[in-house]
Amino acid sequence: MKKLLVVIMVGFLAVMILEPNLVFADEVDDAISEFWSTFREGLSERDDHYGLIICRNAISRLDHVEDSRTIEALISALEEVRSNYRWNGSAKDQTYIDIGDQIDRSLVKIIDNNSNQVDGIIPILSDLFEDGTSIRNYSYGRDDFPFSSIATCALVTIAKNDPSKLDKIEDILLEAVQLGDGDKWYMTRHAAWALGEIGSEKAIPYLLDALHSSHWITVKHAVNALGKITVSENVDLDSETTGRITDMLINVLRDNLGRREEIVTAAIDSMSRIAVKYSSEVDKVAPVLVEMLGESEQDVARKANYGLRAIGGLAVPYIIEVFQESSDKEYCFDMIDVLINMEDSYAIEYLAEVLSDRNIDSDIRGEIVSRLLSRASYRPENSLYPNPWYDPELLLGIIPDLISLLGDETEFLELSSSRTICQRAADVLWAIGEPVVLPLQDFIRSGEGNEIALEWSVKILEMFNADIPKSSTSEDGISYGPIGGVYGDVLGLGSSTFM
Repeated sequence: MKKLLVVIMVGFLAVMILEPNLVFADEVDDAISEFWSTFREGLSERDDHYGLIICRNAISRLDHVEDSRTIEALISALEEVRSNYRWNGSAKDQTYIDIGDQIDRSLVKIIDNNSNQVDGIIPILSDLFEDGTSIRNYSYGRDDFPFSSIATCALVTIAKNDPSKLDKIEDILLEAVQLGDGDKWYMTRHAAWALGEIGSEKAIPYLLDALHSSHWITVKHAVNALGKITVSENVDLDSETTGRITDMLINVLRDNLGRREEIVTAAIDSMSRIAVKYSSEVDKVAPVLVEMLGESEQDVARKANYGLRAIGGLAVPYIIEVFQESSDKEYCFDMIDVLINMEDSYAIEYLAEVLSDRNIDSDIRGEIVSRLLSRASYRPENSLYPNPWYDPELLLGIIPDLISLLGDETEFLELSSSRTICQRAADVLWAIGEPVVLPLQDFIRSGEGNEIALEWSVKILEMFNADIPKSSTSEDGISYGPIGGVYGDVLGLGSSTFM
């Protein structure tokens, strides 16, 4: 009897090792059957909101199932959602999203465990990709094609997770992106996005053609895709090709300026990416981005700001050139923001020069010193969105320039309140921290500053508990005290204080 049990156990283990799908076949069938039962209960529920919850629960139950039949079940479920027109738009849309997300999750699991199962899924997804069923997305003012969209996302998931399937899927997408603005224009739209996601260099000429589409969403996807493909790790384009792409993106940007903000911001993003990787394109891209800083649409100006910061030092001369010629204060403030936040030493040194020139408009100088205070106070560890270009030593080189401003009582407006240059310069020095101590001590010893500057210097050193040296102009050291309450307001008695 014991021998028989041993033989049975060995046989059972062998089946589990050699044919695991046979062991779990019933489990898969049960899971799919339970899915259908619950899902259809949700579809028949009179209360749309409650029905949506039931359907979402049914979909989530397939999370643990790693079998190609789950994909087929989910695609069939899409068909049932489409035929159930009783549902309101938002509930149906959310169900499309949930099913699409689950298809992606299931595909990743299947690919990880048995990529051969995917071979039978690709033709199904290819057919679904062509499905032109549309729903009106009133939130974005456009028609969406949920079946085709879900298939597109699934194909991209397979291509990214299983390189052996990449060529086959790329061919499907390349054929679709050439369909243009005909009856199946939605396939061009989806293929443009997908080709960017998989970084298809072969798609570049077709995506350039797609920039002329009459459908703005296709143009937007083509613009984004060109940027992603051009900067892909495995793509290294010649200067002629990158130049042509940049020129086309600039043209698209100008054609849509004031008309389609989505396309303009996409073009700025792609142009910036290209200029970061291919410095030969900075001459074309940087002037356009500086121009876009002055645009009234906030998203356009914000994208241009980030783009210039990403390009970094190579963009500084173009910003300075426009800054020196502009009489628009708000525009100058935007350029100051970029110069400070791009973490470039040349940019900071230039701003220090402007700050030290008392012939410059006081509001411009005040904006610079206020922005420097924000930068000096910044700590990556305390930020929800750390600056990727942060340089902790960036401001050390302008400490002497800041010290020279401690005697400058020029007033400027900051948030409707009057401030002085020396007031904010002292705040910046305090925010920089310990590295200012020795330069301040040397400044006091030199006796070069006026009484205001020397008193600020002493007060800052006191805050660091540092030694106060004797001034070369005084045998008894420095006598300091409140001079009209100037530093008293700033150092804790008023609305502005040291950090």
